[in-house]
Amino acid sequence: MISRRSGSISGGSELIRPMLCEGKHDCWFLDEVIRQECSIPPLCFHKDLGGFQKCYRSEYHSTQRSFVILSDNGHELMARYVPAIMDFFGTMRLNLHYIVLKDADYCKPADLLAQYCDGMNQILKTKKRGGITIRQEQADHTISMISESDDRFSFHFHFVFIPQSLEETIVAKSLEMNRSCIRGGTAGVSTDPHKALNDIARHLDLDDKEALIRHSVKEQWFSDEDWYTDLLSSIQQLNS
Repeated sequence: MISRRSGSISGGSELIRPMLCEGKHDCWFLDEVIRQECSIPPLCFHKDLGGFQKCYRSEYHSTQRSFVILSDNGHELMARYVPAIMDFFGTMRLNLHYIVLKDADYCKPADLLAQYCDGMNQILKTKKRGGITIRQEQADHTISMISESDDRFSFHFHFVFIPQSLEETIVAKSLEMNRSCIRGGTAGVSTDPHKALNDIARHLDLDDKEALIRHSVKEQWFSDEDWYTDLLSSIQQLNS
């Protein structure tokens, strides 16, 4: 859950609720979660950082589309997008809380968080940008960029780590819940989790893998998973 110690959304950004994720699959998943939990169709940008950042500006604010999701090709999130967002810090007076849906790929969240924090500090040194403090809250998986001159101006990245990957998680849950419905059992499903999504969608008479991903949200497949509970709590806090 987003730390109360990290501050609150305020100023001209009160209608912007930004979310970052790794790819289209994650974007479809988050889009459906927002629709189900908040009854709001979010704005989604795939590999379009410029479009995503335009939503910070007041003329783009909309109470009907307050969640803004940026997805990438699965590899650019921490390598390019977060540094680019860091560059945007300080150009406008914002206090933004980002929810970042990230595959842990079997790594320990504490190790990933420390790695990201070190990387962000190195970026600031390389770009010779002063007056910014990077803080991390291991307990709630949050990294904060805070202006040393006025701590009301800050970016907070709250990471929701999926223990494996979203694709592997959906495939595993699909087989667990629908094994009797999947003709041929696991033999009829690819070992590649990305391809397996299409195989399972076909077996369940769903249109495609996007329909399967959205179906998993609508049917609340992950309601007993800690990472999903954390995601919902974070979304609800931003939307309150």
